[in-house]
Amino acid sequence: MGGLWQSAFRIVLCLVYLGLVTPALAGPNLQSSRITKEYREVLCTALRAFVLWLSLRSLPKVGELVLKPQELQERLVDYLQYMFDSGASLSAGRNTVLALQTFHRQLRGQLLLGWDSVRSWEQLRPGSMRIPIPHLIVEALFSYAVAMGFRLQGDEGRNWFCFGIGTLCAFNGLLRPGELAKLNAEHICLPTTRLHDIVSKAVLCIRNPKNRKSLGRQQVATCDDPRLILWLEWLCRGLDPKARVFPGGTLRFRRYMATALEALGLASIGFTPGGLRAGGTTHLFILGTEVARLRILGRWKVMQTLDHYVQEAAATLALIRIDDLILGKLTRLKLGGSRFARPPQFAWEDFFSRDKQSSEWTVKLSLARSAPPRLL
Repeated sequence: MGGLWQSAFRIVLCLVYLGLVTPALAGPNLQSSRITKEYREVLCTALRAFVLWLSLRSLPKVGELVLKPQELQERLVDYLQYMFDSGASLSAGRNTVLALQTFHRQLRGQLLLGWDSVRSWEQLRPGSMRIPIPHLIVEALFSYAVAMGFRLQGDEGRNWFCFGIGTLCAFNGLLRPGELAKLNAEHICLPTTRLHDIVSKAVLCIRNPKNRKSLGRQQVATCDDPRLILWLEWLCRGLDPKARVFPGGTLRFRRYMATALEALGLASIGFTPGGLRAGGTTHLFILGTEVARLRILGRWKVMQTLDHYVQEAAATLALIRIDDLILGKLTRLKLGGSRFARPPQFAWEDFFSRDKQSSEWTVKLSLARSAPPRLL
């Protein structure tokens, strides 16, 4: 009897080893995980717009057109022309073609006319880069934000502090807005923490960046501004490692930037959070930083792309015209900002509370832990 149990046990072990028995807890589904949740939502949005366009014109549904690739191409070309004439973005048109290929894999290689329209669109309306934000304006934004942080209380005060420090962080670390918004306290290593006391720079760990397919899912950026390092240390001190350093995401950051630019008289120029990365790159280039070093600091894959980026950013920066009265105001604000060369001696708890901010990530963590395991 004991021999039979041993034989059965060996058979089960062999089946598990060969993969014929599914374990109780399986890993992520490889097919559904081939694209990120965020990118899937972008493609779904583009596809929904195409579906709506077809419906409003009483045209066949996408499911029917997939069976007729030639007719689908004709409808797709008409839709891309409609988007172009309506002033839609080039990325929205490109995402429509990508969505069809992603969710209907049999269409790969069969949408040549659609891609021809996209290429023609690229030639007629080349993409314009975000306007680089000059160093003077970054300093003014920081001073204005910190002053508002000291003036206000509660969440508003915290948000202004986070916006001001985040502005310096994105400019000095050459961060994209999405990368800045995803930083947790555990992703920031300061010279006074862990093993980084041998260097004088802050190291920011960026997870799942935009160019993760070419340069890796985890990348690092560095910040060498002593003032920024002091303010980061003040903002992160005592913060739970899993909590967002700059809560609210890109939408809140954009809203506070618009408010600050309006107060400074700069709303009409068209600055956006993406201009901080362009402005920081241009600032380093003008100071004499070699392009090869800029590529590493900004995490660009191709040197030719960075060459074009830096030249266009520098040229755009030279064309920015600011009224003399506003320029004088910005200069005075920068000089007055010397009082913010270091954070206050009191901890951030004396100015605002983070109970709500900490509870937000706690709820998300508990929901993730309570989710049932995914089975194959």
